[in-house]
Amino acid sequence: MKSYKIKLFFTGDEDLVKTENIEAENPFEAKEILLKKYGAIKPRIEDKSFEILSKIEILGYTIL
Repeated sequence: MKSYKIKLFFTGDEDLVKTENIEAENPFEAKEILLKKYGAIKPRIEDKSFEILSKIEILGYTIL
């Protein structure tokens, strides 16, 4: 098992960058986990904006 540090880039009304730590066996599994979590358009009702995951960048990993 590895812990991947991944940078997520979102586009929408504003461009956002988030960093996540994901535990997975390989980078493809980590990508699938993130796509399930962020793959859809995420509307934010309070400020009537949205964000779309546009890019995933693996920064590194640690063996657990």
